[in-house]
Amino acid sequence: MKIAISGSVSTGKTTLGKALADKLGVAFIEENLETIFRVTQAEKNDPTKRAKLMMKCLERKRALELKEQSFVVDRCPVDILNFWFAFNLHTKVDTQPIYERCREDMALYDRVVLLPYGVLPIDRESADGGLVRSNNPWGQLQGSALISGFAHHYLEPEKIIQIPKNIVEIGARLNFVGSALEK
Repeated sequence: MKIAISGSVSTGKTTLGKALADKLGVAFIEENLETIFRVTQAEKNDPTKRAKLMMKCLERKRALELKEQSFVVDRCPVDILNFWFAFNLHTKVDTQPIYERCREDMALYDRVVLLPYGVLPIDRESADGGLVRSNNPWGQLQGSALISGFAHHYLEPEKIIQIPKNIVEIGARLNFVGSALEK
């Protein structure tokens, strides 16, 4: 089983992903977004370089996933595509290659779990102790809408597990996903 956990900042992706991987007895693959966020100022200011880094991130993520037969992964190609739009790369470089790459990679998941925006507080620190990339609630709302829209664009409805806003506690979320996986 190949499962991706997706959503905007501070929705509980890492917490749910690790718990779900543990429950299913499969590998947990970290988000691995350093390629996108640990960049020089010159890379930030050069859309072509930034676009190459985004593609490199997708390639690295896919390579990690191919090493495992079954896994739960923190973030997936629709999250990367969201960052592409957040960085306004769609207005500066050809978006077709990343669009196609995301479509191909999304087809490899058995299920994608979408976490709701606005349920958990946006912390200044992430679950792993790092700084949250953005605590702007409006930017996160936009990101959540894009991620959900891209997931519904690329996937058949039966592949998407949308966690309702009223399910907040980790045990309840695990039970909801577990029930959805049994269908």
